[in-house]
Amino acid sequence: MQHHYGGIVMGILLSGFALSGAIAGIILGYLNDIGISLKRLVLIGLMFKIIGNLLYFIGINIYIVVVSRLIAAGAWWSAPAVV
Repeated sequence: MQHHYGGIVMGILLSGFALSGAIAGIILGYLNDIGISLKRLVLIGLMFKIIGNLLYFIGINIYIVVVSRLIAAGAWWSAPAVV
């Protein structure tokens, strides 16, 4: 059984990626400003990236794919905030 998802789902994936990345950048930038160590922030970002990519790899249904991209995007966009 093959599923075909239209442009709406692709739009949700792309916009959700950017939105969760922007939110994560703000949060991690604030944490960096108040004194949380850079090493811990990088490790948190890597943890979210690994979890998001594993969920994306499993990809049981489209909801898991959307959630996994939101988690992975937060880790990917956190790099400019801590630098």
